[in-house]
Amino acid sequence: MTLQWEAPTLQFTGTGSRTWIDVTMRETPFRLGSGEYEYWIACREAWRASKTKDVSSWRKYRDFVESGRYHFVDRKGDAPYGFAEAFVALALHRRGFTCWTGVGRRPVNAERRLKNTRAVEDQLKKDGIAPPRGLTHDLTPALKNPDVVAYDRRRKEWRFCEVKRTERVQPGQIAGLAVLHLLTGGAVTVVRLVHDKDFVSKEHEARVMCSTRSQVLTAASRRRNAEIKRTSGV
Repeated sequence: MTLQWEAPTLQFTGTGSRTWIDVTMRETPFRLGSGEYEYWIACREAWRASKTKDVSSWRKYRDFVESGRYHFVDRKGDAPYGFAEAFVALALHRRGFTCWTGVGRRPVNAERRLKNTRAVEDQLKKDGIAPPRGLTHDLTPALKNPDVVAYDRRRKEWRFCEVKRTERVQPGQIAGLAVLHLLTGGAVTVVRLVHDKDFVSKEHEARVMCSTRSQVLTAASRRRNAEIKRTSGV
């Protein structure tokens, strides 16, 4: 099963100083192969046994973990913290994407999260795109950070996704993906890890409220105008 990146539906309405963006987004099912979860747990336990020093314990995840782009905090207990994000990021990595986790639109304190955020922002600037951080203060609901950010350097193609196993999708996550799509033109989706091939994809809705003069709307408009000029050869 391959990841499908279906563009979200965005509808804009405005009255006076306010603009509402109604978002509809469909989940993308992604097959979780037999034994994948157990494989990841075994890697983590071997890594823990080495007192988190032996990166080779991660086996097929090693390159991703060793790159420093995978924000992973080992929490005590058996909860599979970080598994879903790593599984999807590895799939994208194998298709030529550079992937990061732990990227935030707001300033963060953790060293690796901040490093990853700055790396993504630097690449966005190189592509002529205004980084989202600092542009979203006037939006409601509060936007959630994406689980995985992916970039194909050959095609200058951005992708952003939330990854879920059984968890509920929150409006702030849908809103966050929609705003990233507006600002970057990148593909966005909610990835649902599934075992059942007959899984039926769900649709999720969210409403984003912002000022009519919101920097997000201005930046998105500038990006679209620039794309039109490039396409038309102006």
